[in-house]
Amino acid sequence: MFQLGEHVMHPQQGVCKITDRITMDAREYYVLSPLSDHKLKLYIPILSSKKIGVRVLASEAELRSLYQEAEQADTPWIADRNARFRLYDESVQNGDLLEILKLSKMLHARRKEKLLTGRDKSFLDCVSRCTLSEFNFVCSGIS
Repeated sequence: MFQLGEHVMHPQQGVCKITDRITMDAREYYVLSPLSDHKLKLYIPILSSKKIGVRVLASEAELRSLYQEAEQADTPWIADRNARFRLYDESVQNGDLLEILKLSKMLHARRKEKLLTGRDKSFLDCVSRCTLSEFNFVCSGIS
């Protein structure tokens, strides 16, 4: 469980602050406020937060290590689009930052050769924005 005031990573919104815990319709929710848009409020069922992909932030050392590992990894193009899209969904839902970084690397390389599909571009834009927000937040020392 997360604590009030804690910063967490949301798979589509990036770094968020837990601003409240509320009960609606007999279910408990975290209220998240994305750092990128303080006016937006996300209501995440507490019991489903991990399934949705909300996770603790990585440490600066973990982030640097994962970025280095992803940079050195072999990331061949996954031609089967259904398999590729499934991998996108699984990596985000599981909060697998290394896999997300490797997929991002694969898509950046592909983009140099060909246009990306809408789904590929959407995934790349989202994970680029989110991973950058996490890296900037963690490395800035704000918490």
